[in-house]
Amino acid sequence: MPKIAVDARVLQRPPYTGVNKYLSSLLSEWRDSGVSKDIKLYFNQRAPLLKEINIHNYSFKHYRVPSKLLSASLILFNRPNAGSFISEDILFMPNANYISWQDRRPLVVAVHDISFILFPEFFGLKQRIWHRLLKFHSLLKRADLIITNSTATTRDLFSIFPEINHNRIITIPLGVDSYLFDSDSGASEEVSPPKRYMLYVGTLEPRKNVVSIIHAFNRIAEEDNEIFLILAGAVGWKSNKIFSAIRKSPFQSRIIYKNYVSEEEKIYLYKNASVFVFPSFYEGFGLPPLEAMALGCPVVASSAGSLPEVLGDAAILVSPYHTEELASAIKTILNDENLSTALRKEGRVHALKYSWTETARKTYDAIKSL
Repeated sequence: MPKIAVDARVLQRPPYTGVNKYLSSLLSEWRDSGVSKDIKLYFNQRAPLLKEINIHNYSFKHYRVPSKLLSASLILFNRPNAGSFISEDILFMPNANYISWQDRRPLVVAVHDISFILFPEFFGLKQRIWHRLLKFHSLLKRADLIITNSTATTRDLFSIFPEINHNRIITIPLGVDSYLFDSDSGASEEVSPPKRYMLYVGTLEPRKNVVSIIHAFNRIAEEDNEIFLILAGAVGWKSNKIFSAIRKSPFQSRIIYKNYVSEEEKIYLYKNASVFVFPSFYEGFGLPPLEAMALGCPVVASSAGSLPEVLGDAAILVSPYHTEELASAIKTILNDENLSTALRKEGRVHALKYSWTETARKTYDAIKSL
């Protein structure tokens, strides 16, 4: 059985959303299935590993090298060569990152989206420089296998990089945590939302189109004196316009911003929201609306990127470029109890199609087949 090295550097950067969530979920499932014995994790950074990193049952190596120093060395000198200190048969990178792999052994790279190529305007200068120095194209050319989360991302890759061999790309959808379907989470002292509220969960950044959520809420709040808006998530780059829109809202007192929330609070917010809103300009997959569906919350989401593929007919899809369309869809759910009930039921059934157990099994099988 081939041994697999995993570039686990992404776990060193909380909060555990996005790629962090992806890798931690894979590791949890691989542990449960008993294949962790074939896997070794590799970390860097001078500081000790975070207590949140659950690597029980995994062998690992922690090289105490500062990330900035390591990145600078890789960018300037293409050193160190990871093949010189990794002894396993295959290297798996759960996200695109700086690496030197001057080795004949297989390299597997997971690509979650290419928003930084399609929509560079959604990123700050620091992020654009980081992606340019990453040499993403060279990484893809070197990879023996590329894993995407959606056919939309696969299609985007073929469009931007037509020279990529189609046989080197496999699409494996992400999963939904099984405990969400049986969650009985109740309100804790820290969770006291209003009775009726629209909900957004995710990073506050331009790509997520949060400003349109606020503008849509303003239209709805003019006629609905009870509705609130809750925005939950870490502050991302270029978030100033979002907070400016909040300050300028005539209904600012009914807009609640929560930074990164605990899992218990997130579950409670999902379960009790009147509608979940997710009008991103682009997503490589889109986990939050699926999590909302699993917890019985009706969803209004964007018709762009992978979201139509991932959410199917279980959500109302709208153009991310038309605030009026977004507001109308939200208002329809708020005012139509039969539609709201139907979406809650359909959403839960649809979300059951996505399993981290299946994601981990297919990923492990794809890697070890090389």
